[in-house]
Amino acid sequence: MSSEPRTLDRLLAAEIARRAPVIRDAPAGSELWAALHALKGSVAMAGHAELALLLSQARQRIAQDPVARRFLFELLERAASRLLSGLPPLTTAWPEPPPGLSAATVESRYRSEYRATMRDRLGQLDSVLSSHENAVQGLEQAQRSVHAMKGAAGALGDDVLAWYCHGLEARLRAALRTEPAARDVLVDLGRHRALLALLVDDPHRGLLTLQALARAERSNQTAQAAPTEARELASETPPPPAVAEAPLASSLHVPSEALTRFLERLDRVELVHDDLGRASIVARRIAARLREVRSSLMEALRLLGPARPWGPPLAAVDRLESAASSLRSVLNSAERGSQAFRQSADFLRARSDEIRGDLAELQRTSMGSVFERVAHAGTRLARAEGKLVRIEVSGAEIRIDRRVADRLYDALVQLIRNAIAHGIQSPRERLAQGRPEVGTLWLRAERHLEWLRVSVADDGRGANAERIRELALQKGALSPESARAAGENQLLSLLFLPGLTTHPDPSLLAGRGLGLDLVQEAARALGGAVRLEHREGGGLSAVFELPLEQSLTEVLWVEDGGHEFAVPATFMEAVRRQDSAAAPLRLQTCLQRGHVDKERRAQRPAELEIVLAIYGVEPVRLGIDRAGGLEEVTLRPIPRAIAEAGPYGGAILRSDGSLRLSLDVPRLLAQAFAP
Repeated sequence: MSSEPRTLDRLLAAEIARRAPVIRDAPAGSELWAALHALKGSVAMAGHAELALLLSQARQRIAQDPVARRFLFELLERAASRLLSGLPPLTTAWPEPPPGLSAATVESRYRSEYRATMRDRLGQLDSVLSSHENAVQGLEQAQRSVHAMKGAAGALGDDVLAWYCHGLEARLRAALRTEPAARDVLVDLGRHRALLALLVDDPHRGLLTLQALARAERSNQTAQAAPTEARELASETPPPPAVAEAPLASSLHVPSEALTRFLERLDRVELVHDDLGRASIVARRIAARLREVRSSLMEALRLLGPARPWGPPLAAVDRLESAASSLRSVLNSAERGSQAFRQSADFLRARSDEIRGDLAELQRTSMGSVFERVAHAGTRLARAEGKLVRIEVSGAEIRIDRRVADRLYDALVQLIRNAIAHGIQSPRERLAQGRPEVGTLWLRAERHLEWLRVSVADDGRGANAERIRELALQKGALSPESARAAGENQLLSLLFLPGLTTHPDPSLLAGRGLGLDLVQEAARALGGAVRLEHREGGGLSAVFELPLEQSLTEVLWVEDGGHEFAVPATFMEAVRRQDSAAAPLRLQTCLQRGHVDKERRAQRPAELEIVLAIYGVEPVRLGIDRAGGLEEVTLRPIPRAIAEAGPYGGAILRSDGSLRLSLDVPRLLAQAFAP
């Protein structure tokens, strides 16, 4: 690094020199807390995430241990000196923990869900590490999983894991996107995966392990002097305060995958019911046949009459009567067996239905439980940013599949993070604009037939369309001509592109440009879609449209240009013959071209047109060759490359074995809007 300090670093060193005496001498109270918060904001703005993290932990540590104040003051003095010398403020570098970093404890009422969520993320990493397919795609997926872990950890105050994921994400992001380089990084990721698991299960022991690994690494570097400044700082670091481990909540988190496996086994049990039912039918048929045979024997005995010297011998008559009696006994046994089989089958069916109902209820939760966790995360994140927010919730009573809730939680937390980092202004800025110093976040859920609409909205500054246009040109996402013609809806949709962020510096809260990309991926995995729109009165709103139940989705089959697609019925407003003067845009043209001029609209007039609409957006007419029927189908997630090749939201396996794509209607309509 150059020995010439950056302008921001010089300014930061001056602010540290100004704030440090207050941190050293001021009594615990509002003046000290205000100084810590202001300094943390300046450090974060300068891009020094680790020092900002230490300052965010300082309030609690100072309140618990007076020695921590002296340590922090000396650390800041050293940091200012290093900044003026053109060096980073801390001597440590990831993955060595910064001096003074302490493990935090997630609140007991959220711990069970939190650990289950993290284990799901670790499972995603395991899938990447065990795959021998495209290493570059695996690297991209690993980066998303680590980013999601960072978001969940930061939302619930797991500072050590959030810091570790932040550094790991930076390493994954910096890796070359070639197969050999990506494969090497994924091999190294296996070691980090073990440390991630340790940090999830025991943050304090995980932190000690990282410190021990760093000491071992330094001891191997014999060319360096033994006692380094970092080691001196580490020796002066006060031990983390003893935190009484709160008992875990009495509730038990059962992973959705485990419930799914149990239901699959229950399906096999129900096969026994079917077997018993068939056995009952067979036994009943045998009993009927035996009854016929016995009737024939009795008729034969009647015709023979009693034993006479010139007639049938007595022994033959006795044998026939004995056979008839035996048949009656076997007949009675067969009838009792048939009845027993039927009773057992009915009992098994009733019990399996009860178990299935109980398991189905275990697979369901309420939007209220999701919103409660998201609101808690939002409150924590706002406090860390020095912002005041009020969170309003509606639709908490709606019941949803737990698998939907698990995926939706991560996406909603990411949207809350974005709203706080990008949208909600500081209290001072809001007051200067004549607005209440407390910002508002809205979490809403609505049910529309079999579809769920979930939105996250804020009353912040909204999105800077011109800044997005500029970034899209820099990233090559739009050509100069398209950038000039792009409307607001188009520009907002570009925020879903990975790496496109309006945040100036990456930090533990925002700035990697992956957040909305992960939100869109979650929507696709749930068979739905997500869109952004400006709120009337200021701020942004992100709206999910997804099937309420993940088993079946109603779609309309349409065909255009020789290709068949499924359109989710919830977006369908009308299907009708095209007889208006203004010909609609052809579906195939929209899929291939996106924006077209008015002359293109007049080409190949269609016999039929479909009218698609989403909430808050003007309906769009699209011309098609043929419309099929409505069908309830299972919507399956599709690979990311296929989803990005067009506005596709999922795949459907038809009864004939063919695979068809379902359209992502919000993205389709964004392409259909005229410039």
